[in-house]
Amino acid sequence: MHDEDNAIGLCVKNPAGEMWTAYGDKRALDLENDDNKTRCLKALQVSADEIYKAWKNKTKPSKSNYGAWAHAPTLDSARGQQTLAPLFKGEQRRAIIKNRRDWSFTSKWNFAGTVLECINSGWWKYPITIDGPPGVLNGSDVAATATCSLKCNIYYQDAQGVIREYTNNGGWKATSSSTFSAKLFSPLAVISFDSGKEVCMICYMILPVLHIQGRI
Repeated sequence: MHDEDNAIGLCVKNPAGEMWTAYGDKRALDLENDDNKTRCLKALQVSADEIYKAWKNKTKPSKSNYGAWAHAPTLDSARGQQTLAPLFKGEQRRAIIKNRRDWSFTSKWNFAGTVLECINSGWWKYPITIDGPPGVLNGSDVAATATCSLKCNIYYQDAQGVIREYTNNGGWKATSSSTFSAKLFSPLAVISFDSGKEVCMICYMILPVLHIQGRI
């Protein structure tokens, strides 16, 4: 539940009614977290100013009047109806672990079974998204090349714009890391040469330029 909130984010608002999406510390430096980071820094600065003022004037502010609370999200907004349904609600658990949009809960669950289901689902491997592990982008081009008589590589684009690679060498296996990011729905072309020892891929990157990747 912590990892889901951290990666997917929660829609929150402060006492003034300003709304934004708050992400966790693992996404602190991500572009999507810029608004949340700015608000955190404002709250920290207000607190630092209060500490200095308390030292200078030898008085301390009341707990109910801390200035940082004006910039912090309210607990009610975080607990409100989110697109992301919590994994746990009181003593209940989300009915279908892999349906993060469904606010249906069940009392029929146990700790060990839930842990195993989470691990085996693959849904808690980063990058964590509300709709689960990145699959093939609908409408994505697929490119294939044979590097030898018994081995071939398949390339496709996922929903995050990353070009993924699968290799068949007696069985299908995904590469351990992403290949590179590209403009969504980029055309893909791939060839092998040098007796299948090298593979080149051509596609459009995030910027409209061609990219060639070689593998030995």
